[in-house]
Amino acid sequence: ANNACSRFFGHSPEQYFGRLASELHTDYKQKLEFLMDVLNSRSYLERDEYFPMTGLYTHWILYSPEKDEVIGLFLDSTETVKANMALDRSEKLFKNIFANIPAGGEIYDKDGYLVDINDKELEIFGLADKNGALGINLFNNPNIPLEVKEKLKAKEDVNFSINYDFSKIKQ
Repeated sequence: ANNACSRFFGHSPEQYFGRLASELHTDYKQKLEFLMDVLNSRSYLERDEYFPMTGLYTHWILYSPEKDEVIGLFLDSTETVKANMALDRSEKLFKNIFANIPAGGEIYDKDGYLVDINDKELEIFGLADKNGALGINLFNNPNIPLEVKEKLKAKEDVNFSINYDFSKIKQ
């Protein structure tokens, strides 16, 4: 064990020497089973684990170069995991707001294709479900002025309103 390992597990390297796994970890049976899987594998195995004692998230890569030997590389993935968790919370919040806002909303991808539409917008356009609308391209919509489309393609901010003429839309 090195200092990085002890930082993850919360034990000094000296605490590992001459000790059984059952003395160091409460979930040692699972860890031993995983180590046995590594020993029996002809390749490497990966695993993610959170250590409550240190508050760190890790990504493990373990392999067995020789009989009865396991080498483990432990990567600190704490910042990545926390960033993903924050992004997940943010995405859930956005989706909740998007779904429940009392105004119509549409989300287009970078190429102008409709990827989502909220229920209020379905109501405004008289659509029964979003599947009939998903995939339409904003840039092919004759109701949107050309200068607006050009600004959108150039990734410029644009604020506009239109009187929607349904007769311009091809079926």
